[in-house]
Amino acid sequence: MGNSNNVQTIWQDCLAIIKDNIVPDQFETWFKPIVPVSFDGESIYLKLPSMYFKEFIEERFANLLSYTLERVTQAKVKIYYRVLVDKIHEKTADLESETKPMQPTTVQGAGTPFNYVLPQNFDSQLNPKYNFHTFIEGSTNRLARQVGITISTSEKAQTFNPMFIFGSPTVGKTHVAQAIGVATKQNFPNQRVLYLSANQFKTQFMSASAENRIADFINFYQSLDMLIIDDIQTIKHNEKTQLAFFNIFDHLIKMNKKLIVTCDSAPDKLDGMDERLLTRFQWGLRAEIEKPDAELRKAILMHHIHTDGLKVDEEVVDYIAENIQDNVRNLLGSFISIYTRSTIFNEPLTIELVQNFIGQPVVKPTKCITIDYIKDVVCKYYAVTKEQVVSGLRNREVAQARQIAMYLSRQHTKSSLNTIGRSFGNRDHATVKYSCRQVENMMSTDRTIKNDVEILSGQITE
Repeated sequence: MGNSNNVQTIWQDCLAIIKDNIVPDQFETWFKPIVPVSFDGESIYLKLPSMYFKEFIEERFANLLSYTLERVTQAKVKIYYRVLVDKIHEKTADLESETKPMQPTTVQGAGTPFNYVLPQNFDSQLNPKYNFHTFIEGSTNRLARQVGITISTSEKAQTFNPMFIFGSPTVGKTHVAQAIGVATKQNFPNQRVLYLSANQFKTQFMSASAENRIADFINFYQSLDMLIIDDIQTIKHNEKTQLAFFNIFDHLIKMNKKLIVTCDSAPDKLDGMDERLLTRFQWGLRAEIEKPDAELRKAILMHHIHTDGLKVDEEVVDYIAENIQDNVRNLLGSFISIYTRSTIFNEPLTIELVQNFIGQPVVKPTKCITIDYIKDVVCKYYAVTKEQVVSGLRNREVAQARQIAMYLSRQHTKSSLNTIGRSFGNRDHATVKYSCRQVENMMSTDRTIKNDVEILSGQITE
């Protein structure tokens, strides 16, 4: 079935391309273990260690793999996986890839949905996997998700149009933006919805400009019912592209069409952008998505685990959620790598295994202290309800319990002032800061309050 030297050469060329397109951990975990078996000019056989491995490759990397093989071989290649199905007797099965090969695209075709005649049907460039069901809600992203749902269920634009979603990389901006588009298409199938990155927009504009088709370019975008543009910061310092976007933006707003914009920073911190655009970005709703707290990180992991039908001890999930704190992508990527190594090497998935992977000292996982848990403890202690604490009631007992709960949330969680404020009836960060200062002042002058706070801290951490 083909020369072994030939398949080795082809596979090494593929690996060189794949390595440049995924993060190192993914490459080491999912592509290093693959063994090329044969290639006959039309079909390639790849040996994989398990069915789980095959399913994961098909789910996450099939398009990358098929496109890379086509690029290296200059032919459409059928992919077959030789999967180990019986470890004891070392039996394997050859399974054909169930994913259709990805068609390579040119720069002009890559996200150039417009033409001289406006198409009635075109590719919205939405990924159905990015939906509200798979976007796990927590205190750090609740505003963006809830407003997004409202937008997607309304046929016309709301008063908070445009919606400007901002936050650091990989906190879920793209996910929630696409979820709005996916839900909108489900609710209103005839609406013209388009998602694209600002970099795609810039490339399209440059192509249209070179071909003297700027009028067609702008006409297409002005015909949309919803435009979702991702990473708007990539058109900074590009005056002509910004002018084109400004004209499209103004037209859509005037026609009561929906606009969703994502960015890595708030509008007032976005340098290199036309002042008129910055002003318009602030017309509607600005929704910040912060890095997920431990509670949300755990919820995301548990959703992933349940969806894939995996079995993982909760204390292991707690440990991963507590120790991998930077972003959701690394959180899930690290978990997948840990779980896969556990499966491949037949090792139990323990805290020690996790520790060896992430390089953290092995310690007993600490209790996952959340704002809601702190509310429960404080409310029980002062004999008030959680509903009272988050309400607008200002009587002494409720106000004092609220301020102490805010103070303890600041002390015992890594939540920001904004996140704490939202958890206490959508109060702003200044209110939380004031409450914390008040509690500190009371503790310095009132021994009873100081004792209360110390007792509550002990109950929270015990």
